[in-house]
Amino acid sequence: MTERRAWSIARFPEPGALAYAVLIWLGLFLLSVLFVAGRAIFGTVTGSFWEHLTQVLRWFAFGTGIWLTGVYLRLHVAHGRTRRDFLRRASVYLVAFAAVLAALTTVGYLLELALYRVAGWPHRLTRDYLFTSGGEVGPILLTYVLVYLAWAVAGALAAATFRRLYWYGLVITAPLAVAVVAATEIGVGARFANVTGSGSVGLALASGIGGFAVALAATWALAREMPLREEAG
Repeated sequence: MTERRAWSIARFPEPGALAYAVLIWLGLFLLSVLFVAGRAIFGTVTGSFWEHLTQVLRWFAFGTGIWLTGVYLRLHVAHGRTRRDFLRRASVYLVAFAAVLAALTTVGYLLELALYRVAGWPHRLTRDYLFTSGGEVGPILLTYVLVYLAWAVAGALAAATFRRLYWYGLVITAPLAVAVVAATEIGVGARFANVTGSGSVGLALASGIGGFAVALAATWALAREMPLREEAG
């Protein structure tokens, strides 16, 4: 019972880990406000800048996946946690992380939309996503939960591959990681918008959830056989 109570997303893989997402988001949003202000002074604001900054959050999600299986797996096992237990918790953490980051992304769109409306600027998006406006909370959340999940699990797979098979193993798994990310991006309409069916909820869910499950299974298979110098359990 004590262990079950101690298990908390907020304390895994270390206390305050999810707070990094808030700090990254805050810094990016302030950057977007400064950029838009400068653009308004020296040019013309023609559309959403926050939309473009979400690419940085994609790479942050990718790095979080690398961080989990490339760094914290070794540390947790060295301190007595089994790989199976760590991977189970890491899987839940990836979902929670993607949800938190997607919620922050949605807040970014809403705040930017409010700012643009006050200033009288057009809040145009460059692509047709599952949403067409920065005020569509549900579709924005769904879009970015799936996107960040794909990027995060791709990072976790890349790190597990490198730890298990070194550089040459990436030749085998890199195409899978890229396929998972690309399929999800196509599904939500964020990339390759000319693909038939791109930007549909059904395709987004199928590609996003299916790709995450496949990449996560591959990550588990690699990580459970990963050689570690210090192990317990």
